[in-house]
Amino acid sequence: MDSFQLSPEAKRAIFENFFNYKVTSQQAETIGRTYFYYYQDSMKSCGLDGSSSCHQKIASVVALLKRPDTTRANLEMFVKKQLSSNSDDSVEILYDSINLAVRLLLMIPIGPFLGSGITLRNETYLSWREGKFTELVSTTFSPQTQIQERVKLEKVFNARNLKRIAGMEIRWTSNLADHLRMRDEDTAVELFHCASFLKLHQDWYGHRIVSSK
Repeated sequence: MDSFQLSPEAKRAIFENFFNYKVTSQQAETIGRTYFYYYQDSMKSCGLDGSSSCHQKIASVVALLKRPDTTRANLEMFVKKQLSSNSDDSVEILYDSINLAVRLLLMIPIGPFLGSGITLRNETYLSWREGKFTELVSTTFSPQTQIQERVKLEKVFNARNLKRIAGMEIRWTSNLADHLRMRDEDTAVELFHCASFLKLHQDWYGHRIVSSK
């Protein structure tokens, strides 16, 4: 069996540990399909073997990220304690571990994976060098002024017609930071396609944004 193939029970545990979202194993298998493709691809890109110990280490870093007092400095200190001091590539592993944990929690990268050298063309990265993780979240997802008047779009306003009538290319993205980002001199727009992930984070984002202010 492929070590990256998560069991339904493992997926249920990730939902609960990462997002405080309680589901059955069957529900996790259904609503998390797109997210777990992303999860497994991210692990492979970081050069991990997909073993249960890898998943546990990721979960421990994510648990620390979710604490309201976590800073970049104490997160690096925590990860350093898990690494061998004799490793020549310990710095790369340190940054890749933090990057991976943030990617899996937010579906937003804070930098390319140094050890693997893998990057995605035109991918938007967040910068997190210092300060609290909650500050990064609240800055990135700060509430925007909402339109008071309810707007109802016609059925013809869809991705197919945007391309056919306006010549606008739709590009699906797994990077939440690139949602609605215009590309190629405003001839293409990126849309975040993992809708189930947004539901998982709906309460967590709101709570962290409010509590960090």
